[in-house]
Amino acid sequence: MSTQSQIATFEFSNRQILRLTQAQGSTVVCLAGSLWLTRDHCLKDHVLEAGDEYRIDSTETVIVQALSGARLRVLTPLAQPSSRRWSLAKAAASVRLAV
Repeated sequence: MSTQSQIATFEFSNRQILRLTQAQGSTVVCLAGSLWLTRDHCLKDHVLEAGDEYRIDSTETVIVQALSGARLRVLTPLAQPSSRRWSLAKAAASVRLAV
């Protein structure tokens, strides 16, 4: 597998949300602040603090929410088939403030 990755970095204010679809094989890295991650059809949620990582190991949609001001990076292997590769532009467009 190639070590090259598609990389996106996001700055979140409190409660902002990022929805990741078709992101299997990607890694979410918390660079600052804290993040809450939940996955469709999964009862276990995750909280990431600065320096923590979460590898997405399924095809389920992953929701990432900032618990405070946060910065995160998403790494997606370029070796993934194009039909499964997560779209950074689509994800950037999905960032919103939770109401």
